[in-house]
Amino acid sequence: STQAAGVFRRIALLISSRQSILMTWLVVFSATVMCLIDINFKFDVRNAYKGADLYNFFGEFYSYTSIAQLLLQLFIVRTILTKGGVFAAITILPGILLLMAVCALIIDRELGEKAVYAGKAITQVFFFTIEYVGLQMLFLAVKKEFRGQMNSAIDGLTRPSTIAVISLLITYTLVFWQENIVLRLNSVIIILCCGWLFVAWLNYREYLTSLSGML
Repeated sequence: STQAAGVFRRIALLISSRQSILMTWLVVFSATVMCLIDINFKFDVRNAYKGADLYNFFGEFYSYTSIAQLLLQLFIVRTILTKGGVFAAITILPGILLLMAVCALIIDRELGEKAVYAGKAITQVFFFTIEYVGLQMLFLAVKKEFRGQMNSAIDGLTRPSTIAVISLLITYTLVFWQENIVLRLNSVIIILCCGWLFVAWLNYREYLTSLSGML
C-alpha cells in the first residue's frame, strides 16, 4: 500500500504544474524517438549480421560510440553548455536527428536505409552527454523541496513507462516499419523531432520564468 501511494504521488506530481507537464512531455518525446530508432536499429542489425559477425558488430559499435561519448564529455560538452546554455543542451539532439531524417529522405534509398545506424550512434553519443545534462539543468528551476520528487517522477517513472509502451507498439507493428523503412521511419522521426523541439523551447521559457520567480 505504501508503494502504491508513492506511485500515485509521483503521478500526481507529473500534472501538478505547467513546469512538470512540460518536462514530462520533453521526456516522452525524447524516449519515444530514441526507442523508435533503437528497436529498428536492432532488428535491422539482426537481419544483416549472423553469428559471430553480430557479436563483432555490436562490440565495435558500442566501443566506438563509448569513445565518442568520452571525447565529447571531455572536450565539447562544457563549451556547448557554457556558450549555448540549457537551450542548446535540450535542442541539439532533436535538431541533429531532424536533420538526419530529412537527409535520409532526400538521398538515395540505399544510404537512407543506413540512416537508422547513424541515428542510433547519434542518440548513443549525445543523449548520455549533452541531452541528459540539459534535462538535469532544468530541475534547477524547480523548488528545492520538490526537486528530488519531480526528478524521480519524470525521469524514473515517465521514461521507463514510455519506453515500455512504445516498445510494445513498435514490436506489434514491425511489419509496417519494415515495408518501407526509409519513408515511414524517417517521416515519423521528423514529426516527433519537430514536436520535441517545440516542447524543448516551451521548457526553456518556463525554465527562465521559474528561475526569475525564485530570485
